[in-house]
Amino acid sequence: MATTTASQFVSRTSHVNCGGSEPKDILKQISTKNQSMTNSGLRSLSKVDFLQMKATVKAAASRELRRSAFQTDKTTVSGDIKCSSGMNLVFVAAEVGPWSKTGGLGDVLGGLPPAMAANGHRVMTVSPRYDQYKDAWDTNVSVEMKIGDKTETIRFFHCYKRGVDRVFVDHPLFLEKVWGKTGSKIYGPNAGSDYQDNQLRFCLLSLVSHFLLLFVH
Repeated sequence: MATTTASQFVSRTSHVNCGGSEPKDILKQISTKNQSMTNSGLRSLSKVDFLQMKATVKAAASRELRRSAFQTDKTTVSGDIKCSSGMNLVFVAAEVGPWSKTGGLGDVLGGLPPAMAANGHRVMTVSPRYDQYKDAWDTNVSVEMKIGDKTETIRFFHCYKRGVDRVFVDHPLFLEKVWGKTGSKIYGPNAGSDYQDNQLRFCLLSLVSHFLLLFVH
């Protein structure tokens, strides 16, 4: 009786390892091995066996392709916002949604900064504190600035949301003129009318914002 080794058998239930080879090459190897099985006591592969093996090889190759297509480098996947390669961006505006807005400007300052932060930039907005915002805390930082012939004391409130530093400038010129929901009262007592000291109010906002740019890193 002829002696055979395990390498000469082609099992109908064995695992097919593609090993990076093309399915056509694997099927060619199977066909060659089938032709060489002439030892006594071994049954050569039938047409059904060959078709079954062919389907198994194709399924294994398909799984390998799907696995490699969806394989991701785990070191680059993170839910954190990365600012190392981005820019430092500061938006200064008279209104920022949802804390204060009369229209499009407030919407832009509410939505654009988080989108920029999600792209890897470090983003901060500066706007007046018109109301007692419950999510903004007092930083206990105050500065004195000379505006005209008067020295004004300004405080800062802050909150961090959606990757953006929200800084609110606290001064009676802003807080004492607006109560409750801001609406059109940001710029005047009624729609279409301005406060007489608007130039002073927003000059103060501009000067304070310049101060922040010099000292905030």
